[in-house]
Amino acid sequence: MSEFFHALQQADQDRARRRQAAPDAPPALIEPSATVAPPPAPPRGPRAPTDTIDPHLVTLLYPTSPETDQYRVLCDVVERRRAAGRFAIVAVTSAGISEGKTTTAINLAGALALDAHTRVLLIDADLRNPTVASRMAVHSDDGRGLTDAILDPSLTLERVVRRLPRFNLSVIDSGSRCSTPYEVLGMPRVGELLEEARCHYDSVIVDVPPAIPFPDCRVISRWIDGFLLVVAAHRTLRKAFTEAVSRLDQGRVAAVVFNADDGVRASTYYENAHASGREAHGWTRAVRRLASVVLP
Repeated sequence: MSEFFHALQQADQDRARRRQAAPDAPPALIEPSATVAPPPAPPRGPRAPTDTIDPHLVTLLYPTSPETDQYRVLCDVVERRRAAGRFAIVAVTSAGISEGKTTTAINLAGALALDAHTRVLLIDADLRNPTVASRMAVHSDDGRGLTDAILDPSLTLERVVRRLPRFNLSVIDSGSRCSTPYEVLGMPRVGELLEEARCHYDSVIVDVPPAIPFPDCRVISRWIDGFLLVVAAHRTLRKAFTEAVSRLDQGRVAAVVFNADDGVRASTYYENAHASGREAHGWTRAVRRLASVVLP
């Protein structure tokens, strides 16, 4: 600590000498002392504007297409579950990376919102690799979202919701950068926000991280009515699928979304771990025993 104060004192003396030698010259930049730690990174601000919606979001861009009709099948699964009981808050996850969970979450929310009388909220709770806002070209003036509402109880759900009248859809971005996503998602405030959302929306679709690499699904499951598990043909191994089901608790998995396309890699944030797909055909029967299989 003494070295730190000595460095500051020396810098003040150097500045005073320069001002006396050249009073009209602009102050020089002072190199920080080696003993001074760099300042922490500032919270994430608004994302760079993006005007193009991801073309894979067919329910938003092509609501009358055959591809959108496939997501209507998934809507029927959700709506029948909701009619049968408490099934308003649905989380979408996958066993591993690049298996189409975010695409499925957005397209499901978009398909549900095609009913003009249905109130739908889409929440990006993948605090490790948030991509919902950028893929939907949702612009935020202040960068506030889910993380901010969790950490600041005075920030209401209403203040972080972005309404998209064009799609009859509301979205909550992930918000400020979070260095401890597991701990943040485990805070009681998450339950309060989701219960508030339950009161104002017919369906709440929550995009969460993959089940195997990260424990976030477990910690948020206490406030979720059920999961949709996305698996990718020729990519998701049977072993990974089985492990994901065990981590989520089979009784909480409402349906398995069998993604026939390998999909587009959303980000390089996750480790690059692609399954070879050699076992892909071996567990189709196991999927059918577990739950409904949707073929988007």
